Amino acid sequence: MNTIDAIKRDGTGGAIWGAETEDLDATIVRWDAELGVKSHTNDEVDVIMTVLLGSGSVTVDEETSLLGPGQIVVIPKGTAREVIAGSDGITYLNVHKRRKRMLPNMTRPK
Repeated sequence: MNTIDAIKRDGTGGAIWGAETEDLDATIVRWDAELGVKSHTNDEVDVIMTVLLGSGSVTVDEETSLLGPGQIVVIPKGTAREVIAGSDGITYLNVHKRRKRMLPNMTRPK
């Protein structure tokens, strides 16, 4: 079982909105500058990540891409990924086929 641990350097971040249907999960995630999600592997579903605001880096299997608004990354299942917000923070939408809950330890910012 994989878990996601928030990188807490300073500031806040995490899921700020979510919706699910019988088939799909969609989550909007916001991280303040230099925060994000530590490297983890999702073995269950492919994920589409679309940057809505801000910028940051996404590392998929040790290949890092710098992303900004409107850019999309397809993250195949079975690959390791890490997300780190840039100096202006990052807000992105993740969409994937519905599956078991992945984020029991992620909390919404206050």
